Amino acid sequence: GLTPPDLPALREYRLSRLQEQIREHKCAGLLLFDPLNIRYATDSTNMQLWIAHNSARACFVPPEGKMILWDFHNCEHLSAHLPLVGEVRGGSCFFYFESGDHTDAAAAAFADQIAGVMVQRSGDNKRLAVDKIENIGYLKLR
Repeated sequence: GLTPPDLPALREYRLSRLQEQIREHKCAGLLLFDPLNIRYATDSTNMQLWIAHNSARACFVPPEGKMILWDFHNCEHLSAHLPLVGEVRGGSCFFYFESGDHTDAAAAAFADQIAGVMVQRSGDNKRLAVDKIENIGYLKLR
């Protein structure tokens, strides 16, 4: 038969590769929205096809330590058990389908959370790597 993969070792390896690149490029962290990248980093999934079209999840990978995952509302329990995810928060929804006329405020609130996490994890470093992001999110993070 087949030998199953060593999931703890695989997860540690993936996180170490990401964190090595974060440090090499002198970033305060890496912000992921792409569902495949979030899966690679955290080993978590949630509505992969829907999330591919609606940025309702995000992940902050710090240069050291555990990740923070923002999951779609009421879905936090799906990833809370993962050993390299240190915290699961409510969704990072700032796209019109989810936040409607409050998209601007939702993006600003999320950007404020990211700024706080960056200060907590990396001090004064404001350099953030991002895989992809909705335009309004980019504007609020600047």
